[in-house]
Amino acid sequence: MYHDPSKSVGLVIHLTGQAPSLDRLAAHLRQRLDRLPALSLTMRGQGTAAVWCSQSPELDHHLRVHEVPIGADIYDAVRELHHAPFTEGRPPWTMTLLHGHTPGHYAIVYLINHGLQDGGGIIRTLEVLFAHPAVDAASSSATVRTLCVPSRPSPRHYAQAAALLARSVKKSPLWPHPRYGYSTERVFHWAGVPTKLLRDLAGPFGGSSNDAFLATLARVASRWAVQRHPGYEGNRLPVTLAINNRRPAVVDLPGNRATGGRLDLPGHIEPLGQSLRSVVAATGLLKQAPCREAIRRLSENIPPSLLDRSFRSLLSPERAEVFSSHFAIRHELGFAGDPVHAIDPITVLPLGSPVSVLMISYQGQSRTVFVTDPALPDADRLHQEWRAEVVGES
Repeated sequence: MYHDPSKSVGLVIHLTGQAPSLDRLAAHLRQRLDRLPALSLTMRGQGTAAVWCSQSPELDHHLRVHEVPIGADIYDAVRELHHAPFTEGRPPWTMTLLHGHTPGHYAIVYLINHGLQDGGGIIRTLEVLFAHPAVDAASSSATVRTLCVPSRPSPRHYAQAAALLARSVKKSPLWPHPRYGYSTERVFHWAGVPTKLLRDLAGPFGGSSNDAFLATLARVASRWAVQRHPGYEGNRLPVTLAINNRRPAVVDLPGNRATGGRLDLPGHIEPLGQSLRSVVAATGLLKQAPCREAIRRLSENIPPSLLDRSFRSLLSPERAEVFSSHFAIRHELGFAGDPVHAIDPITVLPLGSPVSVLMISYQGQSRTVFVTDPALPDADRLHQEWRAEVVGES
């Protein structure tokens, strides 16, 4: 666990139908609170010294409603909600019902402090609240499939896993930017593409939609960086992946169960096909069950003193990189007969990093959030450039 009160993650859940009352939403949530232990916790202290304290949530406080003017940009409302701090002394999460922006549609914005849940945690919360029938732990989209069946890593797998984890705490050769530095302000932009486009890009090279996501993200970030960074030539770009370590036994538990792993990915110099081939090779270790198990074991057995130093190193500006994460939701979701037709993610950007991107694939669409630092010129265009790269308009 690592607690920073300023960092929250979450989801924008888009539904088709008439917005329910808060009482109806509260009754639905109350029936499932016992399966969502993170919602009944507060956090005291900072960093890895923080501790969880049990505290039952008062749903009248945590559930809100906000009417958005018809035709208004719903994402402006999402940005305002994210900017508002959690109330001190209460479990740090909120769930806000947004309605009015489009007839026949509404959205639920779920936000929670990153110390209580990571990407896997918010995905599991989504399933518990909106999947019908209920999704068991082994079938959860928050669970890593290769961790569902125990495997036995060899010394070689441990060595490969250790090398991957060690790279994530090395000092960055590029960031923070030597001229522009960094700020604590954050800019959020969302973009989406059909998942089929990503699969079609990576498929000929034996890759997945995530491989295509990484390759195209690295290309646009590299193209942007080479124009604005005096020490970068565009050949390779370090990218830190959030590696999910959730297995069925812990899928419902609070806390962060992801590990940072840094890969050196192709920049924008070589052709896209060669970039995809290189990315598929680079991510191959993460698709091997024994190596993934080795990463999990090493991550979960780090001594507390070393864990504290590792977290501080990983999140320090001197070790900033491009950050990425991806989840694919495998189950249809809905609320009281209203189908969930789209899901937008919300994530964090570590200090000094140029961009952090979380992608969620659901119902044939892959939707991303690009979080950037306004201190860096034109970083707020990266989401547009990424979409153009995927659809072939770059």
